[in-house]
Amino acid sequence: MLAHAQALFEPHLKRFYVNSSDPGYIRNLKLEIMTSLATEANVNIILRELQSYMRHPDKAFVTAAIHALGRCAINVPDVAEKCLAGLMRLINDQNGGWAQRGGGRRQQRGGSPHCCGLAKGGVPAETIVAESVVVIKRLLQLKHDEHPEMIAKLGRALKHISVPEARAAIIWCVAAYARRTRQGVAMLTVGRVDELGAPTHGRAG
Repeated sequence: MLAHAQALFEPHLKRFYVNSSDPGYIRNLKLEIMTSLATEANVNIILRELQSYMRHPDKAFVTAAIHALGRCAINVPDVAEKCLAGLMRLINDQNGGWAQRGGGRRQQRGGSPHCCGLAKGGVPAETIVAESVVVIKRLLQLKHDEHPEMIAKLGRALKHISVPEARAAIIWCVAAYARRTRQGVAMLTVGRVDELGAPTHGRAG
């Protein structure tokens, strides 16, 4: 029904915001409805609402909210860049600021200006990172040749990430980029070997 009568539901978007008393299946259904209603006119409102869910203590719901960000980027291409930047900031925040140029670490201050914020609930940081990387991979699959700087940042992040699924997604992004451009090949051949090997937590770099 929603697919055929979207205009009837759009004025009532806020009715589909998630409440703290909602059971899990209702929360997931509301996420599906909100992302289905996303348009150029309301997508920024939806992104702000999804941002607030990043602090929820339920792992499954936070995971679903991260994937909802990806669906918004696909449904409304004009905000794809904003979603990608927000997901990268979320990963960066969870890993203590690895994205600084040159691989140094820095402390992030304040909230994220993008569509995602630092998750402060009970969800483990590695879960946030893993799901964010998987969604980034899905978005980059659509036009990965347009984001060389982001792919380079993902490559630098690899040694700080231990979740196998997230590491595999990063390696896929770098390898796919390498197949298309000389710069990508250089990222694989000139880059440090340990960035494609085991995580380097606690090791001097």
